[in-house]
Amino acid sequence: LDIFEWTIERFGEDAAARYDALILQGLKDLREHPLRPSSHARPEVGRGIGTYPLQLSKQRARTRLGAVQEPRHFLLYSVSRTQVRF
Repeated sequence: LDIFEWTIERFGEDAAARYDALILQGLKDLREHPLRPSSHARPEVGRGIGTYPLQLSKQRARTRLGAVQEPRHFLLYSVSRTQVRF
């Protein structure tokens, strides 16, 4: 199920737009600085795997519709010398 569609069904279009902006901002933040101090290594998941709490991108993701009030999700990613993978 598409995350955006699921969010629309349960929380409405405005909430889905806010969450979409939050996810995109989190991806942008990690692309710009993949080893952010707020990221957490997750060796139990795999070598080079990390998590980034979307809560930390909340203020930069604010739109005319506001911001996600209490983001609880995170991005799972890996970093190599040449790229960040989500």
